[in-house]
Amino acid sequence: MGSLTRRLLRFLGLILPTMKNRWVFIHAEKRWHGNLRTLFDSCCRDERIRPCIIVTGDGSVEDLELLYGNKAEIISVNALQKFWIIPTASAIFVSHYENSDIHHNVVNVWHGIPLKSIGVLTPNRSKKFLRKLRRFSSLVSSSPFDRMVMSAAFGLPPKKVIPSGLPRNDLLHPDYSLPADLKKLDDQLVADLSDRKLALFAPTFRDHRMKEKVSPFTGNQISTLVNELENLGFVLGVRGHHTNNDMEFPDNDSIVDCSAARYPEMQLLLRRTDLLITDYSSCFWDYLLLDRPLVSFAHDYRDYVSGRGFTYNFDTVFPGPICSDFQELIDLLPTLIDKSNDQVYAKKRVFIRDLIVGSTDGGASERVIENIIN
Repeated sequence: MGSLTRRLLRFLGLILPTMKNRWVFIHAEKRWHGNLRTLFDSCCRDERIRPCIIVTGDGSVEDLELLYGNKAEIISVNALQKFWIIPTASAIFVSHYENSDIHHNVVNVWHGIPLKSIGVLTPNRSKKFLRKLRRFSSLVSSSPFDRMVMSAAFGLPPKKVIPSGLPRNDLLHPDYSLPADLKKLDDQLVADLSDRKLALFAPTFRDHRMKEKVSPFTGNQISTLVNELENLGFVLGVRGHHTNNDMEFPDNDSIVDCSAARYPEMQLLLRRTDLLITDYSSCFWDYLLLDRPLVSFAHDYRDYVSGRGFTYNFDTVFPGPICSDFQELIDLLPTLIDKSNDQVYAKKRVFIRDLIVGSTDGGASERVIENIIN
């Protein structure tokens, strides 16, 4: 939305009546997933709320209408109805930096615990950008500890940051009932695995090197990794970042395509993952709720630290081995699935989970809803 449209929406919000039960979710990405989707699904089950999605990105209005039927109103950002729906809503929900200025009550559910530096914590941000961050009325965080970090990152007082847990992690709770479309994808994943355990390779997005292709493995190394995992009873799943999947892996029965094009909801993959191989992806925080082994293949650590930077000291918070050499990774794999060798990392996983990730009860969405209502 352009600056003039955003100003007009905010002005209309001052003069039009507010519908207390109308909550508007701004869908600005290609795929409907994550905190925004999980929270929206909970709102659809709450009789106190009349939820609406406004599609501003590359997502399909038609696909969402098929998904939700008459449970929710779905409109395009190009529709004139937005000039009524947004100003009369009692709350607007977003998951990125944008649109903090379209309404007096914009809630940012964000999209994960920040391992990488974000917001105010990233150097050389403009004053305009910093003002935009401080416009959010509320911000969702994962725990009381994460609340303080997010408060600093957005320049908001802690009282505006909700330590509810991340809504998307409700999907990781064993009692969570998957919606029909996600259940279908979960069944597809089970078929892909064919009774094999999943070792998921999920690296992060390198936005400081967007014009370059980062290849974590050579062709021979991929073959070695696949063979070693097969010997241990695993199949390799490959998941690039959902916004920029530029990894090239051979077409192989021992490699499962776990890309966002096939599995838009990352938590579906984590539910089925027995071993997580990442680098600096914040998906490892969520994975701690499952208390399973993980390893970081930090092949470009120095370049990443100098180009992107961290919010936390990576060596301190990552509760698994960190290796920069491929052979070291291969040598570590058998030890990662040996429970007798996992005791030290198991204790650290629990400690970091309880300190930073927070609640494991699957009730994050409900806590966000109650906080906004009350």
